Amino acid sequence: MGQPEGTLNSLGIAGEWEITCTGGTIWIFNLKLNQSGDKFYGKMVCTNRSNPLTKVEGRISPDGNIEFIRSTGSWRQYYHGKIVQKSGTQATFLKGLYGDKGQENIEWYAKLLSASKSSSGGPAKCGLGKSWDVTEVYGWTGRWTRQGNSNLFDGLWTLGGKQEKAVLTISINGNTVNVKRKQSAGSSYPGQECTYKGTLAADNVTVTGTYGCAWSSGPHNWRATIRCDSGGGSASTTGSLQPSQGIKKVITGYGIVVSP
Repeated sequence: MGQPEGTLNSLGIAGEWEITCTGGTIWIFNLKLNQSGDKFYGKMVCTNRSNPLTKVEGRISPDGNIEFIRSTGSWRQYYHGKIVQKSGTQATFLKGLYGDKGQENIEWYAKLLSASKSSSGGPAKCGLGKSWDVTEVYGWTGRWTRQGNSNLFDGLWTLGGKQEKAVLTISINGNTVNVKRKQSAGSSYPGQECTYKGTLAADNVTVTGTYGCAWSSGPHNWRATIRCDSGGGSASTTGSLQPSQGIKKVITGYGIVVSP
C-alpha cells in the first residue's frame, strides 16, 4: 500500500522574509520561500555582507514548529524555531536557534515582508493533489487519479482510440518530483516500468521534466498540472510535446520509438 503523503498544514509560510542571524556578527538575509504541504524550500541571500547564495529546505508542523537546513555544496547549517506571530493562517514572525548540527544555540528571527498567494488557501496546500493532468510526447494525454490519501495513482492515457493503464508512485521533495510507473495487466508491456523526473514550478501545481521507459529509454518530455479537486472529464492539453532529438520514427503501439 502507498504511504500517506504527510500532514498538510493550514499554516502558511511561503513568501519573502527578512531573516536576522545573531552571534558575534549580525547577518541579515533575504529569504524567499515556496511551500508544498508541510514542506518548504527556497533561496537565502545575505544583504549586509558578502556571502554565497544558499538554498533552504525544511518542514513546518501543525503546531507551528519549524526545522530547516541551509546549504551550499557540502556545507550545512541547521535551524529550528517556531511561528510566534501570525495573521489568520499566515505566519508573520519566526524565531529560533541555529548552528552546526547538534549545536544550535545562536538566535535567529525573521519577519515577513510579503506573503505568497500560494501560502494562503492556494495551490501550495494541495500537495500531491487529487489528480494530475499529463501531456506526453506524440500526443498522448493522461489523467493520474490518486488512491485515497496515499502516494499511489491510477494512470489512464489516451491517444485517439488507444488507451494505456498503469499504477504510479509519486513523491515530491521540495521542488523535485519523482514518479515510478508500472504498466497494468492488459496494457502494452504489462509489468514493465517507467521513471519520470520533474520540477515543481513556483505555482506549486505545474510540473515539467523528462521520462524514460523500459521499452523506450528517452529522455522524453512531459508536463503535468496538479488538480486539488477530483476534477472531471479527460485531461486537458495544450499541444503535444516533441520527442527528443534523434528520434525519427514512431512504430504502432504506445511510446515505442527507434533511432536511425
